[in-house]
Amino acid sequence: MQKIIFAISMALGMLCPVFSQTIPQKLDNLLNTYAQLNQFNGTVLIAKNGKILLEKGYGFQDIQTKTPCSTKTIYQIASVTKTFTSALVLKLAEQKKLSLSDKLTRYYPNLPHGDSITIEHLLTHTSGIPSISLDTTEINKEENKLANESIMINALMKGPALDFVPGSNWNYSNLGYALLGYIIQKVTGLSYYHALRHYIFQPLQMTHSGFDFIHLADSHKATGYYTYPTRSETELATILDSAGPFAAGAIYSTVGDLYKWHKGLQDNQVISKALQEKAYTAYRNRYGYGWIVDSLFNTRIVSHSGDIWGFKTNFTRVPTNDICIVLLSNIEDNEQLTTITNKILSILYQWPYSLPSPPKSPVQLSIDSLRHYTGIYKVDPKYSNAMSPEMLEIKLEGIKLIAQASRQSRKGPQFEITPLTGKYLVLKEIGAELEVVIDNKGKVYQLFSDQFGLKIPYRKVP
Repeated sequence: MQKIIFAISMALGMLCPVFSQTIPQKLDNLLNTYAQLNQFNGTVLIAKNGKILLEKGYGFQDIQTKTPCSTKTIYQIASVTKTFTSALVLKLAEQKKLSLSDKLTRYYPNLPHGDSITIEHLLTHTSGIPSISLDTTEINKEENKLANESIMINALMKGPALDFVPGSNWNYSNLGYALLGYIIQKVTGLSYYHALRHYIFQPLQMTHSGFDFIHLADSHKATGYYTYPTRSETELATILDSAGPFAAGAIYSTVGDLYKWHKGLQDNQVISKALQEKAYTAYRNRYGYGWIVDSLFNTRIVSHSGDIWGFKTNFTRVPTNDICIVLLSNIEDNEQLTTITNKILSILYQWPYSLPSPPKSPVQLSIDSLRHYTGIYKVDPKYSNAMSPEMLEIKLEGIKLIAQASRQSRKGPQFEITPLTGKYLVLKEIGAELEVVIDNKGKVYQLFSDQFGLKIPYRKVP
């Protein structure tokens, strides 16, 4: 959802029938199709208004033993951990144990630039602290050496200057969230994990979530992989010790426990509705307090993704409509989770959507055939959103088709179009497709574009 505003893409597949299936059947069919194409392996939970519509595993939690993924499979959730860390900070602020305006010098008196960085800056990734990975040699000279508080503070003391003046810009910083974890420990007198258990896991009865995945002994523990088995040789992923990603990405969980997390937030069991409103406010680059904030389907959607060795996660919520979507995968190379999430939302909001299909081949067309595609296409206002172009122009330059989108009279970059088998066009530079709709006279009258799973119709201007 964060790609360039003028990116134009098309879902792989024909428009799905609207009335032939129930919503749970459509959801299951969508996930089954992705699984059959080796584009999803993991566990899914989708709920709306307190009712679980789909909770199911697809593929294998362990490929070697052929153990299937189930609703009980345990995954590392990586940066979705940040939603918990931010909630812990807000809980402590609610209890007056800290303030979001606290300077870092309150907790680390000698920290360079600490007098200009606040807790709120850390929450919103606007601190200017460089984005240092917590699980590589960027901090540690020895591969896989565990990061800890002294190592991180030492890295900040000796490391590069801030990327920008705090509050003036945005840069995703795992180190910033690790610092929040250490501040939580200083304020509560508990380890980060014990604070997490005390304030969140135990009250919400999240009994299948924890913090030490490498030592977890459970038959439902997923094995992480780097690639799909049918795409190339399967490679087992190294399991990271929790001390590395720490408060930025060390939690493991299940779809059921993450649904309890959603319900706990919906019912204001952890932090107040007023504080959640602040958390779900976009400050810079669509990021709130531990949540990515989007506006789609005329409503606010909050989410966070996670990516760690062998695992990929998408956790999406629509608080106003009580929607929860959890996608947990034990294959790190899975690049489809955002697209799948958007198609799930399209089903729930009764938007057009497409099932995925195998890749199509390029074809050569005559100049006269290419000319059929040229023209101005305007978005159907019913399906417009904050990121979709309002207008799409396709023109012929020599023997090449060129696409250019515009929004609010501002034109975007031009992309060359390549025709594909069937009524499809592809924009290779951005890996995007368009579906062409022909009327009964054989003329092009509509295009369907897809922005990462959001299928949007554009009608040709006569």
